[in-house]
Amino acid sequence: MAPAAGYPAKHVANSILSVQWDRDGYPSISPMKLQKLMYLVHGWHLAVHGEPAVAGGFDAWTYGPVNEDTYHAFKKYRLRAISQPATEPTGDGDVAYIVNRRMKTLYEVLNMVMDKYGRLSALRLSAMTHFSGSPWQKTRGAGEYHIDDKLIRHHYVHLASLVADPADAPA
Repeated sequence: MAPAAGYPAKHVANSILSVQWDRDGYPSISPMKLQKLMYLVHGWHLAVHGEPAVAGGFDAWTYGPVNEDTYHAFKKYRLRAISQPATEPTGDGDVAYIVNRRMKTLYEVLNMVMDKYGRLSALRLSAMTHFSGSPWQKTRGAGEYHIDDKLIRHHYVHLASLVADPADAPA
C-alpha cells in the first residue's frame, strides 16, 4: 500500500527507470517520457488503489502534466535518454533510492503501465495526456496550476470502466 500522500517522486522515477533498465538492458527513457510514465502510474494507481503513487502529484505545465521535483532532477538530460538515477544527499554521500520492490500495489501498476505504454514515444505519450477532457486540459482550461488527484482518479476510473482489464484502457 502506498503512503497516504504517495511515494517520493524521485523514488518513483528511479523505480520506473530501474524496471526499464532491467527489461531492456540500456537506457531509453527521456525526461519527457519519464514524466508521462510517472503520470500514468499515478493515474492508474489512483484508479485501482484509491491512493496516489507520487507525492506532490502533478502540475499543469504548458506541455503537459509535470512533477516539478522530477523535472529538476532530470532536466540536464534534455532530449537524451536518462542514464543515471536521481540521487539525494545523505551523510554518507549521494544515494539513489527506489520504492521497495515489496510494495506490490505500486509495482503491479508500474509493470502494467510499462507493458502497455513503455514502448510508446514521448510525443505519443504526451499527446495522450493532452486530449480534450483530460485532467491536464480541464486544469489548464480553468486557469489552475495543480492537477487535483480527485480529477485524475475520476478520469482513470472512467477509463477503466470502458474495458474489462485496465491494461486494455487508453491513457
